[in-house]
Amino acid sequence: MTTVPCWARVRGPLAPYAEGFRVELERLGYTPLTAATHVRLLAHLSRWLAREGVDGSGLTPAVVDAYFAERRAAGYVGHVTGRALQPLLGYLQRLGVVSVPAPEVPASPEGRLLASYRDYLTTERGLAAATVELNVRMVRPFLLDRLRVRKGRLDLERLTAGEVTAFVVAQSRQRPKSVQRMLTGLRSLLGFFARGGRHRRVTGLGGARGGRMDPKWSS
Repeated sequence: MTTVPCWARVRGPLAPYAEGFRVELERLGYTPLTAATHVRLLAHLSRWLAREGVDGSGLTPAVVDAYFAERRAAGYVGHVTGRALQPLLGYLQRLGVVSVPAPEVPASPEGRLLASYRDYLTTERGLAAATVELNVRMVRPFLLDRLRVRKGRLDLERLTAGEVTAFVVAQSRQRPKSVQRMLTGLRSLLGFFARGGRHRRVTGLGGARGGRMDPKWSS
């Protein structure tokens, strides 16, 4: 089994950003093998842009769609949608090479909050994309439950440790295999809430153990 990454040589309009992108992937926590896969995709995209006469700043959503359409038509089965370019596009956007598209504003309260939370994890915490999406997926049920209990309102300024504890205990019975990972996500979410001044800091929460809370765990 290959454990040493093979780094592609990048030619074309994206070549000046290849080394910096590699460093950025390392900073975000990607393994060397996964980072090398992203650099190979960068190299393939850069060759395609050169052939099409498009420079880095021309990497618009329409150009990305055209690239992946041709990649799929060529028989590639991996990294064949725009999602695969999210790490690269995020890096190029931070450098100002490509413009940041106007974000879609979610209509629902939990959608808007999760969008802010996702941005916090990505830009301020610097977490890998997979970790960000896992955290968002883990905490979404808590927000949906809060909306249900509060009749369509989040009311985060009134959130108490007891309410979070009750939710986690219920989840420990329904989803025992994933409740510990959910606790990690909720701890992160509560830190995000407190940091943004959305409510007072919630403390005294515990890890779920057989339907009760471990008092050693806290936010």
